[in-house]
Amino acid sequence: MAHNIEYYTYEENIKRDWVQQKLDHYVAQADWQEGCKGLYRPIRWLDNVFVYEDREAAEKAISSLDRGNYDQLAVRYYEYQKNDSKARQALCEKIKTTRAAYDDKQMTIWAAGLKAEYVGCRNCGSKLKREYVKQNHCPVCRADLRPESMLATIAKAKERWAVSMKALADYDKAHGKKKVMWLVKIEYHT
Repeated sequence: MAHNIEYYTYEENIKRDWVQQKLDHYVAQADWQEGCKGLYRPIRWLDNVFVYEDREAAEKAISSLDRGNYDQLAVRYYEYQKNDSKARQALCEKIKTTRAAYDDKQMTIWAAGLKAEYVGCRNCGSKLKREYVKQNHCPVCRADLRPESMLATIAKAKERWAVSMKALADYDKAHGKKKVMWLVKIEYHT
């Protein structure tokens, strides 16, 4: 048995009855073993609420407006259409390189580059033979074995990746066309 929360997006001029029927059918199929015939409540289309800036803001709004009783909600938000300019392509390339740099730093096995025969865990004090350390976590206590300086370097690489993703999102907001969409949250039990 599981509690399920799912989000769906639809264009602004979608027929609401069709969405209700489609999602009722989906939930009935997912929860057929317990005799479910659809969503527990009809979808509340909140069209008197203003249009949210982006999907993230719409998800936060749904969280705050949710009554907590298997509430089905729909709010409007702006989705920015992407253009294929050279500036956007450069930003996408920057995301790829910063993500690759972060992944490289994150996935590197720290102990493999050491010359010492044993590696010590700062958390539990275990001494581990370097050649058997195949991950960056202590097999005894699951603490990270990497030094603080390496963790700081990884955090900086992650921050550079996040900044490049935000730059692309800001570019899309500034240069893309706005399109109003519905974000529909359904909640059901299986």
